[in-house]
Amino acid sequence: VAAVAKGPWLMGEQFTAAERARAAQSALADPRLGEALGHAPTGAAPSVLACAPELIHRWDQPADVVGGAVITAAVEARLCRHPAVIPPSLLERLTEEYLTPAQRATASPGWFGPAMAWASRPVRTGIAALAPSARRIGELDGYEVSDILVHHGMRRYAGQQGVPVMPWEVLAGHSALDACEGVGLRAVYYG
Repeated sequence: VAAVAKGPWLMGEQFTAAERARAAQSALADPRLGEALGHAPTGAAPSVLACAPELIHRWDQPADVVGGAVITAAVEARLCRHPAVIPPSLLERLTEEYLTPAQRATASPGWFGPAMAWASRPVRTGIAALAPSARRIGELDGYEVSDILVHHGMRRYAGQQGVPVMPWEVLAGHSALDACEGVGLRAVYYG
């Protein structure tokens, strides 16, 4: 069974037969489990519980194209081994690379705030493509992109047998010094 890493533990993408039976019993008290079991014919109930289909849909078919570019910028920064927390100024600069010339021309002043609001709006309670992160109360350090989307991005590039093209120069020129080591090593790896 393939596994998705999150923190120090691993969670299988599919329930075993015993886990599925326990989940069916628990679904009598928790309708979210019933919904996950009903929408996961292949048995991938953990992904449904984590809102993977909704998160992937938000990224693949964004209702806000600039917000979609924010998500793409964050995912590709992580695929290039930027640390999990991406500062807002770097995320804004990266996003500009993913906008078409027409989108740049028609973007209103202050475009980044509404795009971030859309990208960080939960698809379900507490689950969003991007989540704010801070070490100290009231001091935003940056945003973390969902591991589900990073995993989806890895699969996308593996299927295309390619690597992210856009963010390298911006990451090299605008990342904090402590982030540059991981980005540089990944750049060498990708050639």
